[in-house]
Amino acid sequence: MALLGGLIKNKEERIEKKTEKGKDAIKMKDWNGALKYFNGLIDKGNATPDIYVLRQMVLMAMDYDSPKILNDSIDLFRKNKDLTVEYGAHTVKVSQLLYECELRRDDETLSSKEDSVEVGEAFIRLGQKYMDLEYPNLILNDVFKEEKMSPSMLGNYIQGEGYSTIAESIKYESPKMAAERMISARQFYTECNFEDDVKRCDEFIENASKSGKCWFCNREETGLFMRLWPMPTLLSKENYAKEGERMPDNDSNKNVYACSGCRFVFYNQYQDCLKESKQYTDGKVQDLADWTASRLDNLQSQINALDRRIDSLRR
Repeated sequence: MALLGGLIKNKEERIEKKTEKGKDAIKMKDWNGALKYFNGLIDKGNATPDIYVLRQMVLMAMDYDSPKILNDSIDLFRKNKDLTVEYGAHTVKVSQLLYECELRRDDETLSSKEDSVEVGEAFIRLGQKYMDLEYPNLILNDVFKEEKMSPSMLGNYIQGEGYSTIAESIKYESPKMAAERMISARQFYTECNFEDDVKRCDEFIENASKSGKCWFCNREETGLFMRLWPMPTLLSKENYAKEGERMPDNDSNKNVYACSGCRFVFYNQYQDCLKESKQYTDGKVQDLADWTASRLDNLQSQINALDRRIDSLRR
């Protein structure tokens, strides 16, 4: 019995030693070394649940942007959400880590979708979930990216993205409502000091307020690049002066402006002309390419013949 007890004790000591070596490797950011020790424990059936969690966190550190690793992590963390682990210098509650991983996956899923009102509203709800977190720094950023970011900062940014997405989705139907949504987006971007996004919002809001008449149908429209579109022209300033009442406000370039209806008429005509022209040009381009290739082959044959003649004369 004493011998058996000693063997058990020695085994437990070996397991503990390998566990500590794996944790030390994490502190040194030796990810392969950490995996070596943790995989060894798992392969021999000696791993406790926290070893599985630590191993998965190492995999996240090695390939943070992998969707597969993120999904695998969520599945594993969900089974061990009551644990608290020591990872490097961090004490991590798995339940909090799991929740952030789920939020991150939701963010990536929404970002992959086309802009729509529904996607924008989902972004707003997601941002609020970050705002509701009650600890100072996000675990994912702190542990895996070694940067400090508060939940409120990311929450503000994501809500800004939500309102911006809604604005982009409705700008063609209602520039005024789109501008109102973009004003909300600007407020959230300002809160988290994203200056480039603030400037983007300012430009959008300014364009949404610009009004003018369509050069072609004289229709009054509001919303530059939304319901009113600049079109370059070769008309002189004298021509502008004669038609001054039909020019859009604050125009300083050689542009006339078209409403959406007239613009699409021109666009469709352009597409028809392009399609028709390709019937004559596409085949000719290929014929020219074939002719050029044959001429180059013929020229290369002549050069090779001259090289052989020169070699024979030298002999």
